[in-house]
Amino acid sequence: MHIGSDTINCFNGLYKFLLDSKQEDIIPLDELKTILETKILECVEKDVSSWYVSFVTTPSYLIKDENDLGVNKSLNYLRKEIELIPKFQKSDGSFGVLWKWYNAYPEYEASKLLWESDIIIEKLLFYKIFKNI
Repeated sequence: MHIGSDTINCFNGLYKFLLDSKQEDIIPLDELKTILETKILECVEKDVSSWYVSFVTTPSYLIKDENDLGVNKSLNYLRKEIELIPKFQKSDGSFGVLWKWYNAYPEYEASKLLWESDIIIEKLLFYKIFKNI
């Protein structure tokens, strides 16, 4: 069964919360961890050439720091994204927004700028954390 990256992020957040709050008896966390690590790797787009040019799941969308689930199983993909980040960063420091609204909403440009800000922060934090991996 395919589970999307947003769902994986939700379950990853649940896992972290239960672990941090010592609520380890609610569900079997070892089983959840095993499933999540597998699903994270499955969710990352394997065609690296589509990263930064198509709206696909990259490692940085699912893995935020070195303690996150999936790091060990995704090392090759993490390294590849670290290699690509400087190549796809624009001269103004931003990264391309890879989605479009196919209509004439005037809010699109404002939303795009806000989304670019989020992407810049996400990618640069990811780069800072994983650049020496």
